[in-house]
Amino acid sequence: MLPLNIRFKYLFEIIKIDFLMNFHKDDRIQKDGNKIYHESARGFVFYEDPKTHKLFVALIKPKGSCGLFISKGHLKNNETPLEAANREICEELSLMNKPVFVSNLAVDEYSFTLDDSGEEHFKKVHLFVFTLDTKDQLSPPVGESISDAVWVEFYEALKDMAYDKDNLLRARQIYYLNKY
Repeated sequence: MLPLNIRFKYLFEIIKIDFLMNFHKDDRIQKDGNKIYHESARGFVFYEDPKTHKLFVALIKPKGSCGLFISKGHLKNNETPLEAANREICEELSLMNKPVFVSNLAVDEYSFTLDDSGEEHFKKVHLFVFTLDTKDQLSPPVGESISDAVWVEFYEALKDMAYDKDNLLRARQIYYLNKY
């Protein structure tokens, strides 16, 4: 794993974050010269407290980052986007219970370049909404580049997320529309 400084153009803002990029041989990634095509999946996981009706979202904090993010990872070669999102969520949050699929949210597409690499990356990210009936204990996986996994009250998450706030708002709307 190599620490890389990446500049994202995402939802009208430029966000500069440090993270570790690690490709595996079974990841769904195609390389064409200096162009790399990625396909990833991620998901918002909600828990609603049955007594207070406060809504919580499960988030991760990568090592070396001050922001919070939702779980995300590359699709494996024989995996659907929904399967990949579920796998990444369970791995990165160390969940004991599998989250329940609520709905598709969106497919985001963007591109970025790595500093001094000369490679242009094209990313297609499938987003989903999930829920859990219990507020499972979260913990970062051992050996990963994640320092923390936490439940964050919805309005705090809007303040603390590094980016993806528009998608968080849409995910909450979809969660409530599909709840009943």
